[in-house]
Amino acid sequence: MRVVGPAKGKAEISCPTSVSNDTINWKVCSRPSNRECYRKIQFALGKVRDGDWAPADASKLNSNFLDLDLITAEEQTRALMNALQEITPHDYKGSHPPQMSYEPLVRGAELFAFAWASSSFGCRMYLKFCVFREEVYFFSLHKERQGGDES
Repeated sequence: MRVVGPAKGKAEISCPTSVSNDTINWKVCSRPSNRECYRKIQFALGKVRDGDWAPADASKLNSNFLDLDLITAEEQTRALMNALQEITPHDYKGSHPPQMSYEPLVRGAELFAFAWASSSFGCRMYLKFCVFREEVYFFSLHKERQGGDES
């Protein structure tokens, strides 16, 4: 792949769509791709299944958990697993390219945010996480908020 400059605030990558002996056709692809989102979701799901996850900011995530009446570590882990099993790449609601974290623990990590109609929670939900140094960190899990304030 070769990188082309940003257009309309989005990082774009040129991806070959077909190749012949003398021609390469290119289309513009925005990050993150569905494939990239799928891989992040699957990686996070595996880590949560193993109990190997952490909050990016414990006080913020604990506040989300309390709002959802998720008190024990088991309840919180189950809720994260349910969320990760329900979301798809099409539920991605982050920016293109993903925003970078400013949290000291994971500064510079790309943030992956999703909003979806959750069957396990019975409402629209919002989940944000990152993968940093082969670990998964969660920023938020809460009911989707109107007006775009999803921190």
